[in-house]
Amino acid sequence: MKNTIAAFDLCDTLVKGNTTFIFLDSYFKNNKKYTLYRKVSRLLPFRVLLKFLFLFRLDLNRKLALRFLKGQNKLALQKHAKYLVDNVFIFNDDIVTLIKKCVDCKLKVYIVSASLDIIVQEVADKLSIDYVSSILSFKNDMCSGNLEKDILFIKKNIFLPNCSDYIDIDIKNLFYISDNIQDIELIKKSFIGYGYYNKKNHFLFVKEGIKRFSLGEALADLNENNCK
Repeated sequence: MKNTIAAFDLCDTLVKGNTTFIFLDSYFKNNKKYTLYRKVSRLLPFRVLLKFLFLFRLDLNRKLALRFLKGQNKLALQKHAKYLVDNVFIFNDDIVTLIKKCVDCKLKVYIVSASLDIIVQEVADKLSIDYVSSILSFKNDMCSGNLEKDILFIKKNIFLPNCSDYIDIDIKNLFYISDNIQDIELIKKSFIGYGYYNKKNHFLFVKEGIKRFSLGEALADLNENNCK
């Protein structure tokens, strides 16, 4: 068990909801242009377009929404992220319990998320674990409205042996839990992999034979691998 790394998805696994948009919706709650954009983005024609583009690995909704961050001060964004983590985010108690168990077992524990680093870092700090995430671009502490690094759709690459910027570990030693359908291959290849089931992923998870997350079973898996 000493070589095993535990990794957890953030949005809809560790925390309920899409943390990037929870952050943006809260930060720009009084911004009329952002509010108008969000209303338009929920209209059926726009939603159909977004889903179509998503099939080609383009998250246009997130890309456009992040543009509203252009010119925002880094410290102000970090403070708001901390506020949300401490007061607004709804954490999954079972996942938190499992993370604490992994920490007690001296495992290296990561949050692996395409969410923004200013958000993921605050969650990771709260739980005293590490993280890998997408990274916002800043110049002179002012946000550019773009991502410096984006791991959406390529999360599995961070576990490749030669990917030194990320986590250098054999995927066969990975304990991984996620609700994300883009993570199906990663879950299946992991040493211990669970899918956190919901309405969006249920069909594909069942079709791919993804094991449904259960706190009891996950704890038993840890115990079976010399973590008492």
